[in-house]
Amino acid sequence: MQLRIFLFILIFAVFSFESVFASNELTKKSFSWLNLGLGGIGIESAGGAALGFSVVVDYTKRYSDYAYSFRSIGGAALFKPDEVSEFSFLINKIFEYENVGLLFKGNKEIISFGLGASIITGIKRGRYIGPANLDNATMASDYESTPFATFGLPIEVKLLLLTAVYDFGLDVIGFGNINPVQSFWGLCLCLRVGKGL
Repeated sequence: MQLRIFLFILIFAVFSFESVFASNELTKKSFSWLNLGLGGIGIESAGGAALGFSVVVDYTKRYSDYAYSFRSIGGAALFKPDEVSEFSFLINKIFEYENVGLLFKGNKEIISFGLGASIITGIKRGRYIGPANLDNATMASDYESTPFATFGLPIEVKLLLLTAVYDFGLDVIGFGNINPVQSFWGLCLCLRVGKGL
């Protein structure tokens, strides 16, 4: 039931966002792009933060200074059973700036800040049940683990690099999710397909 309510709110938010911007001049500055990336993740747990790796897929639709995006993240800790999977909807504020670097000097680049709502599932680390010597704890099976599902507050900072005016590029996405079960944060380098400007 909670999933159905979340999906209804999500669909309503997308159509509301589209209807507001589709009826005015902002559609002239409409762009969309897809990010695919790999990076690192920190997963908060009862035993402290666990570091690992993440995979990010992010689709963004831009209207002038605002955008909405759908983001999916999968992350797993190294040597511990902590895992997270996130599906989120975010509203982003877009800022353009002049690139002052040497490589693409004079081109405009984009930075965006986003907040939204998400569903998170995963595995939460429990009590240590491995060898008596903690130095030998190198397996996920050394810990109890519990599956979970919850709602969260996703946040992100997205920097479009190399460069936003081209159909392909490299971007950096910093992400996080605040939730009551297992919050997480991370950074990834992404391939971009599509223009931002």
